[in-house]
Parts: sequence; structure tokens; C-alpha cells
Amino acid sequence: MSSVSVVTTFAKDHIDVYGKRFVNSFKKNCKHPLYLYAEDFSSEEINHQVVDFYSSIPEHVKFKNYIEEQISSLNLKEQNRLRKALRWSYKSFVIIHALENIKSDYVVWIDADVETINPVPDDLIEKLCGNYLMMCYPQKLDDGVHIESGFVIFNKNHPDIQTVINHYRRGYYLQQVLTIKKPWDGYWLANLISQDIKIKEKINHVHTPFSNIRPYFKHHVGKQKFSVTPLNKFSGRIENTWHNSKIML
Repeated sequence: MSSVSVVTTFAKDHIDVYGKRFVNSFKKNCKHPLYLYAEDFSSEEINHQVVDFYSSIPEHVKFKNYIEEQISSLNLKEQNRLRKALRWSYKSFVIIHALENIKSDYVVWIDADVETINPVPDDLIEKLCGNYLMMCYPQKLDDGVHIESGFVIFNKNHPDIQTVINHYRRGYYLQQVLTIKKPWDGYWLANLISQDIKIKEKINHVHTPFSNIRPYFKHHVGKQKFSVTPLNKFSGRIENTWHNSKIML
């Protein structure tokens, strides 16, 4: 049977909002190793071994600093656009790091607001992705193709996996994702598929998000989960203070 590793990330602000639910439900129902990239919290706070996001992925600092330098001179709409870009950049930096460093046949990204609701068959990931480069959920929206990226499988043994890594690197290490209209991860991943027809043919497209994994996972999607918290609905973080063009996260 092929090896599978699951990765996710979230901040200390999210531990009680959905982090504990994610970790506890996953450990109860799934045997695959979970690499939890912790943004400013320790293993003791979540009852699971963590990978420190900031020490493992120092490249993220450049991306964050670039946004912080731009944001004070922008109108509110553009500020919120960059807040969203920063919010979902953590995911993409983790995916890059995982694909380059975790030794596994498949790497699965799962959003931390996903709950594992039933025991997951050991061979589910291999069946979903098989010999394809990726399994993902592309959607045609009014503003273009978007990938619902709450659950994405990457086949590390596929000969084109480096193409995927390079695309993520261009987007986030070189800030090219900020040049597109909606600069968050689902649109950037879709950008790869739109640009390269050969890559598109190597992806297992499932057009209804979570339809093929609904017996096992529930995605608590939407900003309403922040409605009774002090978290900003755009950045997903506690963000009460602005000073010297810095985003207080």
C-alpha cells in the first residue's frame, strides 16, 4: 500500500475555534501521519506533535513583509484583498515545504476547519488519486476557475510534481500570486491548470467539492465561524491595531 502523509496549519487564535476539533477528530478516525505546522503554539497546547511554521519556513517572512510594506497606502478594498492573500499564503508555504521535505507517496492538504467524521479507509487516498498528479475540486466561477482547496491530494511520485512545486514557488516566493485579481491559493493553483493543458489532463478533477469524501470529512467552510470571535473575517486573525504600516496578526 502507498504511503500517505497529511498536512495542515493554523494559528494559536484558531485552536479553540476549530483546531482542537480538527486534531481530535482526525486522530480518532485516520491512521495516516499528521504534520501540523503550528503558527505560534506548542505541542502541549494542542495535544499533538507540531512542526514550527516560522522556523521551518523562514521564506514566509519575505512574503508577509512585502504585504505589510504595501498595505497602508491602499484603500480598504485593496487592504482586505491583501489580508486574504496573506491569510491563505500559510497554506501554500506549507504545501511547498511538505512536497519538498516529507517522504511519502502522497501528500494530502486538509484545511484545519475540516472535521473527520468517520473512520477513513487506509486505501482511500490512493484510490482517489491513483496515478494522477493531483486530485482536486476545480470550480468555474464568475471570475474564472477556482479550486476549492480544502482537500487536495498531491502524488509525489508523478513525473510532473516538480512543475507543481515550481508554480507554488513562483506564486509565493516571488509574490506572483499578488498580480492576479483574487490572490489566494485556490485561484493560484487553478492558474497552473489554466496555463498548462498537459497538466490539466493529469489531474483527477472532481467538480463538486467533497462529494467523493463526504462519508469521511465535513468542511465547516465560511467566515461565519469567526462571527462570535474577535477574529477579523478577512485575515482570520486578531487584528485590532495598525501601526507603522504593519499588519498586527
